[in-house]
Parts: sequence; structure tokens; C-alpha cells
Amino acid sequence: MRSLLGLVLVIGCGGEKQDSSIECGEGTYLDGETCVANMASDESGTSGDGSSYGDGGTDDEADGGMDDEADGGTDEETDTADNTSPEGTPDIDIIPAVPTTYDDLDCLLLRGATDPDEDPVHYTFSWAVDGEVFTESTTWIAAESTEPDQEWTCTITPADGSASGTANSASVTIFNSAPTAPEVRISPAVPTVDSDLYCEVTGESFDAEGDSINYTYRWTKDGVETDITDATVPASATEVPNEWTCTVTPNDGWVDGPSSTATIALTACQSLYFDGTDDRVVIPADPALDIGNDPSARRTIEGWYLSDSTAAQVMVAKPGEVAGTSGQDYSVYLHDSTSSFNWATAYAGIDSCTNFRVSRPEVGEWHHFAVTLTADSSESGTKEVYIDGNLAGACDYTGKNPATTEYEMVLGGTQEDGVPVTVDHFAGYLSEIRISSTVRYTADFTPETRLTSDDDTIALWRLSEGMGSTATDSSSHGHDGEIQGATWVTECPE
Repeated sequence: MRSLLGLVLVIGCGGEKQDSSIECGEGTYLDGETCVANMASDESGTSGDGSSYGDGGTDDEADGGMDDEADGGTDEETDTADNTSPEGTPDIDIIPAVPTTYDDLDCLLLRGATDPDEDPVHYTFSWAVDGEVFTESTTWIAAESTEPDQEWTCTITPADGSASGTANSASVTIFNSAPTAPEVRISPAVPTVDSDLYCEVTGESFDAEGDSINYTYRWTKDGVETDITDATVPASATEVPNEWTCTVTPNDGWVDGPSSTATIALTACQSLYFDGTDDRVVIPADPALDIGNDPSARRTIEGWYLSDSTAAQVMVAKPGEVAGTSGQDYSVYLHDSTSSFNWATAYAGIDSCTNFRVSRPEVGEWHHFAVTLTADSSESGTKEVYIDGNLAGACDYTGKNPATTEYEMVLGGTQEDGVPVTVDHFAGYLSEIRISSTVRYTADFTPETRLTSDDDTIALWRLSEGMGSTATDSSSHGHDGEIQGATWVTECPE
């Protein structure tokens, strides 16, 4: 471990100087033309205050103490009167020349002063930081004492024991390199209105000094600064269309590095197009999707659709079974011959309400539908149909089919005995299909183009992913569907 004592370089000047050679004093050694101090403790003759006095004794000791009597005075009086201070300015340097906070600072005496009286010359070291005197008087400064952008100055003063010569100083500035710019991206690559946006550092910043890097985040929405300072923008903060830019700035604890940005656009919203021939979405069977003969069932099935055909076509179907006969637990479909919108809870008509009909909306336009069911018993209850937020009709039913979990749920078509039927496939666009375990509407309302998932949501298929073959359930229940044939399009309700 390095001594923190103020080590002193001593140059002896006895005899005539030849070719300006340097004779290094005790505690130092000659390296080329430079006197280098040995790392020593106080035992080497070095004082703790950064100074040393050459031969370690007085002139009185050198001549046996007789000079005082011979000349009637002391050597001190004579030496002081006749003494000439050291001449020449010390040549000094600090290494390394470009230090960082990980480097010790060493102050070197490259060439010393000379003393006309041939007295030994000793050197005192002192340090200042940003112009303020540093408390340690040593030949070196420990790295942990430094901070970036500080200016450290070492001053070396020569003296011969009686008088000081001309001091010289050298300075260095503690260097800190800024971290490099990181590499960033926003995911997912194709976001939907249901996607959180995550700003991800894919390539870390580099810091030459090895400092730890921290990152700060800023987001702009359509060029306007937001108050979001996290790496994630929640889906609830996005809309369509939007352009989001994430700016990531690295910092090494001292200074910011250059920022990097990534931008992503939520373009025109997406929906799923069904060709009316064989396209559909199949959701695995689950009792949670059934209604059956639950005596206390409460349901709302809703969504957006645009039909471009007057043919019969099924939008939502959950096949069921009665006494071994294939049927429907429930279905929502458009009928051709009756030009009706149907909300069915039985395969065959038990009464006029089990397959309840209201007028079919206009073809070629986006419409919101919501059908509700409130069970009074296992076979009776009330049903309502809302079109574009307006109550289109209500009825009381006296029977409905029990469900089985053997059959899958289907969007855009149906099946019998577990086999897809070849007729009544939906022709058009579907978006935002939600099933809820409560009756959400009891009066006219304004439909939302973007539905939300809450504690009453059984399933929510936004049908807005824009890519892939999975219709993701945006609830927490995992009722993801397999897309069979239907295609993504940039068309959706406004």
C-alpha cells in the first residue's frame, strides 16, 4: 500500500558540477536524468509534512560543534547571512497526462534546481484542486479523491534549509468520457390498440471508465411531449392513429451520453375479414363460455360488424346439444328470408323468444350489436337486443337448450356435431367481440368503438392484432381463438 507521507526528493550538490549532472540525495535514486523518490516511511528521513532536509544532521554535528567557538558565532548566523537560495525552476510533470477517476495522480520531479552554496536541495510537494488547497501534501493523489472535470495542480518548491527557490506547478484535468448512445426499439413491432408500448434497450451504452449506466426515458405522442417517463406506455394511453417516439438517454453518474430514439405508428385500426365461404375463428370449448340452463345466468354478448351480403350468416355461435341432437347453446346471426337480426338460445323454436328476431340493419355499414340475457330460472328469463345503442326489442322466453362443452365456440360460422357447416358463414368484418357475465345495458347507450376488459368480462376478442393466426383474448381468461382463413384488414368502426 502506498505511503501517504509527503515524500521529498533531495539533490546533493557537493563538489563541482560537471555537465550539469544531478546527484540525487538520500531516499532517491537517479533514473536517466530524473531523481525518483523511493517509497519510504518516516524512517527514511522523510518528514510527515512533505519535506526533508538532506543529510539528516546539522552543520554543528558535521564539524564537531567547534565552529561556534572559533568564529565567535554560530554557523546558523553565518550560513543565513551568506546563503544563496536554490537557482533554477524545477521541471515537473503529472502522470497520467489524461487521467480518469480510476487513475492515481503522480507528481514527478524531472529536473531539479541547483544551489550556489552547494547546500543539499530538498523539495516540498503541495496540491490544489480547482484552485483550493488540498489537505494532503504528498507526491501522489489517490484516484478515489478525484471527480470528473476537476483540475488538479501539483506545486514543487525547492529549498536548501535556509531559503526557498522558485516553485513550479503542473496541472491536469480529470477526464470523464460520456457513455455511447444505446440501441433502442419499441415493441411490439405491429402494435394494436390493445398493446402496451415497451421501449427496449437492445444494445447497451459503453462507458470507457467502466461506470454503471442508467437510462432515462421520454415519450412524445404525435410530436408532443408527454409526462410518461417509464419504459412502458400503457395501452390505455394510445389511440388510433398515433405516432409514438421513445427517447433514451444514458448517464454514467457524471454526465449524459448521446440519446437514441425509436418511433412506431399505430396506423389505421385493424379488423378481421371473413369471405362468407369458409372463414372462421375457432375457440376451444370451455364451460365458462356456456349459458345452458343456469338458473341465474346473466350475459351480454356484443361487438361490431359490417356485413357486405344479404345472405344468412352467423357472427357468434356456441353449439350445444339436446337429447343427443345437435343444436346451439346460443348464437347471434343474420337471417336472409326474414331479413332479421337473430338472438337465439335454442336450436328449434320453443317459443318466439328462444329465437328472437329484430329488424336487420343496413348492409355495408358498421353496426354495434348487444344482446343480453337475464335468467329467472333454468328455462325462463328475459332477452334484449340493442342495435347501435338503441333497444331494438325485448322478450321473455320459456325454454332454452342446455350446453355441452364438447363443441368449440365459433366466430364467423358454426358447426354441427363438432363439424363445421358449409353454409351461413359470415361475409364481412368483425371487430371487438365481448362476452360478459353481467347485463351491461338496460337502456339506450352510446357504443364504444374500443371495448374494455374488466372483472365481468368472460372473453374479449378485439380482432385487431393485424398479423398472425391467433385471435387473442384480451381478458385474463385465455380464450384465444385460431383464425382459419379470415384475413386482417385496415378497416374498423369509427
